[in-house]
Amino acid sequence: MHPRSRRSRRHRLSLAAACATLALLAGAHDVSAQAAGCALLKPADVAPLVGANPVAKPTPGGTSCTWTGATAGHRLGLLVSKAQGPAAEMAYQGSRGAAQGKPENKVHDETGLGDKAYSVLGSYGVSVVVLKKGRLLQVMYYEERAGTPEDLATALGVAKKAVAAL
Repeated sequence: MHPRSRRSRRHRLSLAAACATLALLAGAHDVSAQAAGCALLKPADVAPLVGANPVAKPTPGGTSCTWTGATAGHRLGLLVSKAQGPAAEMAYQGSRGAAQGKPENKVHDETGLGDKAYSVLGSYGVSVVVLKKGRLLQVMYYEERAGTPEDLATALGVAKKAVAAL
């Protein structure tokens, strides 16, 4: 098989895994999870990443929240899923596989956050995905450059606060 064909197949598989993950996350919520998106964090929790005067904006359905602040181009996304059992595990594994499928990403297992967790240093910023007691939580810090280890350390602190509030 030609090397390009393998890369193309891997890309399609990564894309399919990401789509499956999003479908699971979008369809596996209940009312308590919808209320949790913005309520898990306080403005002081996210200010180190987005700047002064953070404002939370829930997405339609309320299962995720986007925080913005005074630092232009920086935003923090928080997604909470109420997927249970195998659905939560599949969503976690699918998102991890999609992250690992991009060669520019640096994926690392994290401890002390939940049952399972990993982080991603990416070209867009950083993200932390946590599976805890059948609930999936993702913290995504977007900026206009690649994420740094310092960004990741701060995002991990934010993720710990959100996980503790679950």
